[in-house]
Amino acid sequence: MPHIAHLARRLALLIGRGWLRLTNDTPAIQQIQAEFFAGEVHDQMERVQDYGLTSVAHPGMQAISAFVNGDRSNSIVLAVADTRYRLRGLQTGEVALYDDQGQVVHLTRSGISISTPLSVTVSAGQSLRLEAEDIVLHGRTSLSWDVDGYGRRVTSTGGGSYEDKTWQQGAVVSPQTLPIHPPEGP
Repeated sequence: MPHIAHLARRLALLIGRGWLRLTNDTPAIQQIQAEFFAGEVHDQMERVQDYGLTSVAHPGMQAISAFVNGDRSNSIVLAVADTRYRLRGLQTGEVALYDDQGQVVHLTRSGISISTPLSVTVSAGQSLRLEAEDIVLHGRTSLSWDVDGYGRRVTSTGGGSYEDKTWQQGAVVSPQTLPIHPPEGP
């Protein structure tokens, strides 16, 4: 009977739910410190992450760990979760990448939505191609582009007008203030 009791205890200790305290993202496999039972703190727990995705979780997030053979000194963190930032209301089949700052890449049933309260930078070493039936670029305040020292910037000046400024490397160009005539207007 003592053998069965020992086995049952090890099975009970096989999976644990704890709270993340610290993250070390420097090693090849990320390591975390988490607290499980009151006072049961584990350091340098390896956090398994899916290929191509990585994150550094905030302290206080829930950590789900497997303890190999029920040995509490031999653990692997399987997942971390934080209900404070999780997106809700997705439709079946949708996927989203998100963070605590409100940045979202959402694969919806009707297309891809990217939103951020910050900024977006797309960088390509060779080429960038946008292709669609209809491409709309909209700047609330301004829109700029340049190619090898020649460029143009259109800036709203308020009151139904905008400033149109072009430039060319080595040339002085004065901006013009022009009235706005939307395509659907006269």
